[in-house]
Amino acid sequence: MTMNIKTKVSLFASIIILFGIIALSIISMSMQKSNSMNDTMVAQADELRVVDVIIQDINYNAAVAIEGILKAIDKMPSHIFENEEEIIKAIGPLLQVHKNS
Repeated sequence: MTMNIKTKVSLFASIIILFGIIALSIISMSMQKSNSMNDTMVAQADELRVVDVIIQDINYNAAVAIEGILKAIDKMPSHIFENEEEIIKAIGPLLQVHKNS
């Protein structure tokens, strides 16, 4: 089976083009993977920043609530703190309100 020169050149050119397309596909997939990894890391960093802000807000709100309870306790007369039952009666509702809020 003999091939003429045009067929051989065409086959050779097709093989070169095929390898070029395969190489470009591999390079493209590698770059896409790298870009996807970078985008994922940026998205996760953004999520961590949001979680950090949420935690800071929760901590601030808890601190403000505790300061409010402390001020309310400071305003109570000292005789309330003489026994455990009176402490529970006086401070229990404050803590219950804090727990429910």
